[in-house]
Amino acid sequence: MLEQRVARLESDFSEIKSLLAQLGKDMAEVRVGVGKMEGKLDRFEDRFEVMDRRFEEVDRRFAGVDGKLERVDGRVALLQGGLDKLEGRLTGLEGYLKGIDARIATLPTVWTMLGIVFTTWALGSGILIFAMNVLKR
Repeated sequence: MLEQRVARLESDFSEIKSLLAQLGKDMAEVRVGVGKMEGKLDRFEDRFEVMDRRFEEVDRRFAGVDGKLERVDGRVALLQGGLDKLEGRLTGLEGYLKGIDARIATLPTVWTMLGIVFTTWALGSGILIFAMNVLKR
């Protein structure tokens, strides 16, 4: 019975040794995989550092843009005020021009003026002819 237990313990011990040997091989493979992953992680860290620097540069540029946009907003507000004043003046000028346009529309046209001139000449010559005929008699 003791021999059976010893045989069983030796069997278990050899099984444990084979499992430990297999575990050692697996651990070596894991270490190789971890080594590869560490290399990849180093490359990712390098890339992230580059991207981080780029983002910092973009942030600096946008900080300058924000200040410029605020100045542009102020200028746009000033221009809007000036445009409002100009619009008021143009509205007044437009009303004034409509009044002038109405006055010009009431003036006689060239054809009307020619008609008045020729009618006056015809009447004058008619009166003159009538007067000459009356005085002849």
